[in-house]
Amino acid sequence: MKYDIKKAKSGIHIKPENKGKFTETKKRTGKSTEELTHSKNPLTRKRAIFAQNAKKWKHQQGGKLEEQKKLKIEYDNLKKFYLEAREAIGKNDTEKLKTLGNFAKPYSSNDLTRDYNTLQSIRKKLDFSPIENFLEEFSLTIPHAGQQIRGTVNEITGLHLKEGGKINYDISKILDLWKK
Repeated sequence: MKYDIKKAKSGIHIKPENKGKFTETKKRTGKSTEELTHSKNPLTRKRAIFAQNAKKWKHQQGGKLEEQKKLKIEYDNLKKFYLEAREAIGKNDTEKLKTLGNFAKPYSSNDLTRDYNTLQSIRKKLDFSPIENFLEEFSLTIPHAGQQIRGTVNEITGLHLKEGGKINYDISKILDLWKK
């Protein structure tokens, strides 16, 4: 019997008469998807494995796609703040650091490290390709280390080294290294 039903963009289509059968099995048995992947019934196993895989996909109606959008917005906002703070620390811009910090104390190198770690944890949740992840990490890590050193020197010595905040690099050289 052929079905003349449009498939989802992914090309996967569940026949209407099979929709909800796995959920029904879960409710009836009281077992989790993981438990049902070890079922003696091959059809139940197949449906359980399909459900596990489908949970990882980007869904059209909310689901992972919505989470990814929210995470990306949060990441972009924090990254913008982080870059601004990193530059202020590198230049020892005390006025800027006061506005970035809380009312008790100005923004510091410790705050910068905390925000850097938060950026890393959010990025792990985002679906970056390995090369995107590497480039993003590189663009944050290398200048971060320099700013940490410069910022610490500024804090300890009271010097106001105004250089820094940005790094220029040739992306083609980085890609060549990555390919090797």
